[in-house]
Amino acid sequence: MKQILSLVSAVLISAVGCTTFNLQETLKETAVIAPNQAITVLPQGPSSDDMDFAECVSRTVQRTSPSLRFISTQEFRDALFPWFEPGTAPDTTEELALLLNKPLVDERIASLGVRYVIRVGGATIQQPLEGPFFCGGGYGGGGCFGYLAANRESHISATIWDLEEADSPGTVDVEASGTIVVPAFILPFFVTPAMTETYACSVMGERLAGFISGEKRGDDDPIDSLPGLATSD
Repeated sequence: MKQILSLVSAVLISAVGCTTFNLQETLKETAVIAPNQAITVLPQGPSSDDMDFAECVSRTVQRTSPSLRFISTQEFRDALFPWFEPGTAPDTTEELALLLNKPLVDERIASLGVRYVIRVGGATIQQPLEGPFFCGGGYGGGGCFGYLAANRESHISATIWDLEEADSPGTVDVEASGTIVVPAFILPFFVTPAMTETYACSVMGERLAGFISGEKRGDDDPIDSLPGLATSD
């Protein structure tokens, strides 16, 4: 019986499919950053999704390009308080330029050595689980048959600010889509999907790391470090 259940479970898991992603970017030429200059990653807003995605992207960029110097979000905000707090941070390059004209702001940024600020935001949407699913029981026992499935999609956007030029070299947007499935054969099996947040974050982090380190990928270059991913048409 255990062998039958294991076989069915393996078949069902293999039928889930892979996560796909779509990447769009407006990045200009590769970034120029000196060894003594740093970058920092800030959430675009105060939502938990924005903060989680910003933290994830920051970790991925650091792991991908460990030679880059990082200033933590908290250290940057503490040094620039209150100008880069949620709700008070500039939203446009025009607002950024006006802020950088303040001598105190310019002095504090120079003391940190921050060249690039990456603002990250995102969200995940999961549809309700639906599908043919039946559970029943009787004198001889009981069980569940069928499955439930739901589409899941994560979107991350990043805007890069060049504090030296008071301009934005571009943006990156990543959407990752997948399916979560709960099949059942005698007993319910919960098949954990390839989490779309993790995939979107990995794609985003690798793109940003390549750009900041001066090794920006071309649009047709594969994301080799992410097995199981497929680009959407």
